Amino acid sequence: MEIKKLKKFYKNKKVFITGHTGFKGIWLYLILKYFGANVLGYSLPIKKNDNYIFFKKIKSKLNSKFGDILNFNYLKKSISTFDPEIVFHFAAQSIVIESQKNPKETFQTNIIGTNNVIKICQGKNKIKSLIVA
Repeated sequence: MEIKKLKKFYKNKKVFITGHTGFKGIWLYLILKYFGANVLGYSLPIKKNDNYIFFKKIKSKLNSKFGDILNFNYLKKSISTFDPEIVFHFAAQSIVIESQKNPKETFQTNIIGTNNVIKICQGKNKIKSLIVA
């Protein structure tokens, strides 16, 4: 798709991204902002020792909400308040060593967290697209 068409499509669209501090999430956030979208990112709070150098450098320029996708009520409130048209779900535990150390937490985040996002989006008529990665 041509850049002009993407810019036209995303201009002023409200887009909610879970996992916006991760590698794919931060780049998607920046690309959608370039296209003119109104973007809200939702991720876990950054810990002092996290290696999110790029995010830390630009975080003041981003519209971010910090919370856990396992907290159904807070996630629902965040999505409902922002009232997006498009949701990208990128929040996950993707680091293999972490998932081996904490399999239960990984399962909860990746399965139950995804279920939470899907369930919340199903109840929102304004949401036209949900992309799960």
